Amino acid sequence: MRCHLALLALALLGAPAQAFTAADTRTPLSAEVRPGRFVALHGRIGPGSEAVVRAALDRAGPGRPTVLVDSPGGAIAPALAIGRLIRARGLAVAVARVAGSAPTDADAQCASACVLVLAAGVRRSIGPGAEVGVHRLVDWTTYSRTWDVYRVLKRRGVVVGRELLSRRVLSSRDVYTDAPPRDYAAVERYLAAMGETPGLVALMRATPAAGLHWMTPAELGATRIATDRDAFGAKS
Repeated sequence: MRCHLALLALALLGAPAQAFTAADTRTPLSAEVRPGRFVALHGRIGPGSEAVVRAALDRAGPGRPTVLVDSPGGAIAPALAIGRLIRARGLAVAVARVAGSAPTDADAQCASACVLVLAAGVRRSIGPGAEVGVHRLVDWTTYSRTWDVYRVLKRRGVVVGRELLSRRVLSSRDVYTDAPPRDYAAVERYLAAMGETPGLVALMRATPAAGLHWMTPAELGATRIATDRDAFGAKS
């Protein structure tokens, strides 16, 4: 059993036509690097994601590449760590994905914990083709049934230990419950450190964990999560 504090977009619930698929919500975060231009992040944020982003930013070389995000969310702690890394380097963030060899905001989405990464940008671009979604913080627990094979260690006929030789996951399921108030306090402190995003946490709290609220253009402006609403594309 593994426990996490998470925000994860749930496919098919309150989502637009181009919502994340179930496969998208389970694909680990990956990074595509165009040195001097952008670092594109795609997939679910989880353990190890901060290291993926740090390595990608190092590969991007000198300068300040734009960080592109297209993610259904995931675990809160690594999302906060990624956000702090982005802010420390003074980078801009755009909700965009790579199509061919160029970035575009068309059909790009940043949902749940991804919004915390977006909030870290010194500039935050959300073009007309991009979507940003929020819902309540949740505690996410994974329950798994496994088939384990052990070597039993004996001494003089007495079992003194055992060594795991192999493990096969037979089935697993994720259970989500609403997070306690202290978790919201941690997120609010983080957002305050990143700059003003008035009303963003209120929008999160207003949306059940099993749903997803896709922010309207008015909400993107009122919360200041968007500093730029122009269509996004990297220079060729």
